[in-house]
Amino acid sequence: MRSFNILFLLVIATNAFCQLAVVNDADGYVNIRSKADINSSIDAKIQSRSVAYCFEPNGNWVNVDYTHNGEILSGYIYKDRLKLIANFKEIKSVEFTGQRLIFKNDSLYVELLKSKFDSNKNKLAFDKNNGYKYLNRINGKIFFGTDGEIPKYQYKTITILIGRDTLKIPISDYNDLYEPNFYSTRLNYDVNNETFYLSASNSDGAGGYEVVWVIEKRKYKERYIYYGF
Repeated sequence: MRSFNILFLLVIATNAFCQLAVVNDADGYVNIRSKADINSSIDAKIQSRSVAYCFEPNGNWVNVDYTHNGEILSGYIYKDRLKLIANFKEIKSVEFTGQRLIFKNDSLYVELLKSKFDSNKNKLAFDKNNGYKYLNRINGKIFFGTDGEIPKYQYKTITILIGRDTLKIPISDYNDLYEPNFYSTRLNYDVNNETFYLSASNSDGAGGYEVVWVIEKRKYKERYIYYGF
């Protein structure tokens, strides 16, 4: 029992520190340092309003994964330059089933549907490593959600309505994402910047990833994806 309690506390601690956050600076950009030190070298500069995945606080610094020129890299950001997405206003879900999730608030309506993955309707490419056969590509794309196994579920559609406006998230921004977890899907709203963050922690137990879709001023802006723990 004691071992179980220790493991449970470790899981809680990990979730508390590993969170998606919005980069925020009045200068319009933030320096990414190689170490948790103001005198360390600057690896990159990323724009304010970008989304990073933060973990392992180190004093006044936070170790983050960030996206730069299409790559996921790691570095350090001063902690007051980050705003946790979880701290923005949360929009509660109004309907949840095994394959359907709905958020609704005032003029907002967000619906996510998932469906079973059909191997016969997708092109699967396998590779081998030390005699182990693993799934490497789905429909020619790198994918997220499993660690070399064939997925069981996929996103079917994501529908967003704000007033009379219908926002379309490009299929390419979710057709490489598998094993969606509606239990860990959240919708948060940054009132000051009129921005919604639709985020999820998805996994089959091994291929974990974090994804967030950004909707700013009634327009779909972009997707960020990071490897989870």
